[in-house]
Order: sequence, then C-alpha cells, then structure tokens
Amino acid sequence: MNEAVDWTARLLAFSWLLQALEHWRVRRELAVLLPWGIVRREYGVHFDDRAWPWLIALQGVLALALLTPCAWFPWAALALALLQAARFRGSYNGGSDAMTLVVLLGLAIA
Repeated sequence: MNEAVDWTARLLAFSWLLQALEHWRVRRELAVLLPWGIVRREYGVHFDDRAWPWLIALQGVLALALLTPCAWFPWAALALALLQAARFRGSYNGGSDAMTLVVLLGLAIA
C-alpha cells in the first residue's frame, strides 16, 4: 500500500510541476482574459494579478515537496489547487485539473 501511495505522489508531483510551468507560461494572457477583479467579485478571493506568480511558484515548491514523506504537503497542495480552481472558475485544463484535485484528495487522505 505504501508503495502505491509513494508512486502516486511521485507521478502527481511531476504532473503538478508541469501544470505550474504551464500556468507560468500563460500568466500574462490570463490576466487579460480573466482579470482577478472578476474573480474577486464572484468568489471574494482577495488576491490580485501580482500574487499569481507567487502562487505558481508555491505550486512548484509544493509539487517538489510531494516527493517527501510529509503528511501535510498533500493537504497544502489540495488547498492551493482549490484556490487555483476558483481563479479559473473551475478546472483550467478540463480533465487534468479535475483529476489533480481527485488524486490530491486521495493522497491527502492516504
């Protein structure tokens, strides 16, 4: 069982790091297409476009942290993934972001 959880964490770390790189690549375009002002009005999320690069960097750090056996890293990653889902009004990449949330939840519970 532990080996399955370890491999899940490794694969998720790789996947989430790739997603962080993608978010970094489109961060400027996203600020134009879906500004934080709209998200703030709808969800009450109190971040703006200046905070977004820091959240992406935190995603990269947490992705790498998932490679270590610490019980709270998956919970922190899940919280960040939910915040990002609010930023994108749902899952950004469709199925892959939704699956990331599902796997993060399972990993956190495990």
